[in-house]
Amino acid sequence: MLLLSLVGLPLGCAAPGGGGAVRRAPVPASGHARVADDARVAPAFAVTPQQRVQAGELLRDAGQLDQAMEEFHRVLETRPKMAAAHVGVGTVQHKKKQYEKAKKTFAFAAGLDALSSDARYYLGLMQQVLGETGQAIGSYRDALAIDPDDAKAHRDLATAYLQIGRPDMAIPHAEASVRLSPDDQTAWCNLAATYSLEDRYDDALNAYRTATELGDLEAPVLLGLGDTHLKLNNIRRAVNTLNELVRRFPSGVGFERLGYALFRTHDYRGASRAYRSALEHDPEATAAMNGLGACLLTLYAQQSDRRDQTSLREALALWRRSVQIDRSQYAIVDLLSRYDLPG
Repeated sequence: MLLLSLVGLPLGCAAPGGGGAVRRAPVPASGHARVADDARVAPAFAVTPQQRVQAGELLRDAGQLDQAMEEFHRVLETRPKMAAAHVGVGTVQHKKKQYEKAKKTFAFAAGLDALSSDARYYLGLMQQVLGETGQAIGSYRDALAIDPDDAKAHRDLATAYLQIGRPDMAIPHAEASVRLSPDDQTAWCNLAATYSLEDRYDDALNAYRTATELGDLEAPVLLGLGDTHLKLNNIRRAVNTLNELVRRFPSGVGFERLGYALFRTHDYRGASRAYRSALEHDPEATAAMNGLGACLLTLYAQQSDRRDQTSLREALALWRRSVQIDRSQYAIVDLLSRYDLPG
């Protein structure tokens, strides 16, 4: 399941509840504005409390978290009940991974302003990060009651429903998030994962394709795309996708999925190499042990001279080890009973 929009969620520059235009620094001759320039001039335009909140957000998004916090606290010195400034403080705490502090800050901001959808959305986000999924769902729904067109609230409410095993309830919100924010790659990836969990693999594949058009895919998305191709029996496309996954993001699960895809193409030696790579990354990976055992058994069966039982013995040793780790694998236990050798 793909949950791509929690801890690392990008925070926008618009001031929650704020107003007024933001004056930008001049664009350099190269034509590319530099974030650092905006960050240096940001406090210069800050006259009203709303503008100071905007200045703090510019500093925050430039990575200058301490300076951003100073701007938000300056606002609170004169406007201690300004919810937007408290939301700003909470977003900096979020960036600093101070999730409990941020949750309390957002809850306080929500109490100050009954119409702050941002306070409720970010409260839900912190609750979700902290594993309080039920409370997060309530907070996201509160945010959407205030602003039904909040794309990020729809997106993350969908992921929360996935976490409690309700993809059917996630789908309307995942669909709403891409409708409201069609350039949000994360939203398209989450929609694809939601469709996949509902066995809507053609729809999932179309959503993944849209996500691909919006930029390079990260490891969980490539893995999901590869699995979707496998479900649709697009085995060669699955192999290509999973090869790209392990090239860019080598991991035990990536190599295990690649091994399975290669096994489906009857490339048992290639599959064996992939499964061995998976076990190098994760020596306890039972799926890779089982897959490698199946490859070795197949290669043994293809031998013209079966007196050499090296492959068979290694396969059985792998399956024994796998069952020791997870004794609920009754199919593997059955294979062992049929193929096991004395001694």
